[in-house]
Amino acid sequence: MKIWFVNHYALPPGASGGPTRHLGLARALAERGHDVTVVASVFDHYSRQDHRPRGDGPMTEDVDGVTYVWIPTPAYESTAKRIVNMTSFALQVVRKLGGLGLGLATPDVVVGSSPHLLAPLAAERIARRVGAVFVMEVRDIWPDSLVDLGDLSRRHPAIMALRAIEGHLYRAADEVVTVLPHASAHLVSRGADPAHLHVIPNGVAIDDEPLPAVPHEGLVAVYAGTMGVANGLGVVIDAGEVLQARRRDDITIRLVGSGPEHARLAARAAALPNVSVEPAVPSDEIRSVLAVADVGLLTLRDSPVFRWGISPTKLFDYMAAGLPVIVSVRSPGDPASDAGAALRAEPGDAVSLADALVTMASMAPAERHQMGERGRSVARGVHSFDALAARYESLVETATATRA
Repeated sequence: MKIWFVNHYALPPGASGGPTRHLGLARALAERGHDVTVVASVFDHYSRQDHRPRGDGPMTEDVDGVTYVWIPTPAYESTAKRIVNMTSFALQVVRKLGGLGLGLATPDVVVGSSPHLLAPLAAERIARRVGAVFVMEVRDIWPDSLVDLGDLSRRHPAIMALRAIEGHLYRAADEVVTVLPHASAHLVSRGADPAHLHVIPNGVAIDDEPLPAVPHEGLVAVYAGTMGVANGLGVVIDAGEVLQARRRDDITIRLVGSGPEHARLAARAAALPNVSVEPAVPSDEIRSVLAVADVGLLTLRDSPVFRWGISPTKLFDYMAAGLPVIVSVRSPGDPASDAGAALRAEPGDAVSLADALVTMASMAPAERHQMGERGRSVARGVHSFDALAARYESLVETATATRA
């Protein structure tokens, strides 16, 4: 089967920061015998750098049996230029690939992935043009997230236009997939058919080799991922200050990643001996960072946007590495806590986060290990890319058989 994933922000192998969902799914589906294509922008939203040298138009690259189509889009820093970037991506996908340029074969399935809605809208146009199954994949619920995390009113013209696109995509989709475990009722209210709605969370590549034991002193807590406004990482710096005031020199915190908040966080951490803010590492090196950690950190800004649940890639990295987790998110639940592999802290509350770190430090290493192993077991059984690819394969095979 020929499957396309249209994800503006999909990352290539070896990139640092950002989501790795479609990289992992594409590889796993290719190993199952499918012909998989990932369509993404050459400009990386997370590093603000190009992944590949720019050409005059879209370019193809074969990586581990997966075809990547790189769309050259304008660089940006401001919101206005990001809108130009998103529009350019969508228009090029339709105009350059809709007629199956670049020697691409006609897909059987086209998956259009959010967060922004112009990418799945372009995917829907191509699917209809070539007679393929269209799958709408929801990783972030726009436009509601823009209202909850931004300063836009629900009556803003841009929000109203995006809401119209959102409803159209849910109604037009042959199947709707979401990574968010509690979003189904919302998606149905906006037009999704409950009989064709599926929850397939984010995942992780499972390495059967255990993490190497790296000797270190005290408790080391690591956050490894994107440093954006939604991640609410200021509370981690605040917690570092609380720990310093308590003279808890046995607890250190590392923030490893990239994003628009990196410079601000680094400036704040510079005065703290117990907190470091470090550059992102390639995704295939993240295990080496986690090997020198005792606990993973997951923080998100205190916002109603997380009422639909969460499925962050970094959480599954921690779980796959066998790390217990401290979760500072206001959501109905999360995979680590549900597995008995996490402590919860109040989002945005530095004292609560510091208390959770002290509790982790007071545990015997064997107790933390048991928590981590519970998380690792769930990551392996439920969130491995092999397991998720099997679910995606079943979904698209059923959808294409029904259409035939």
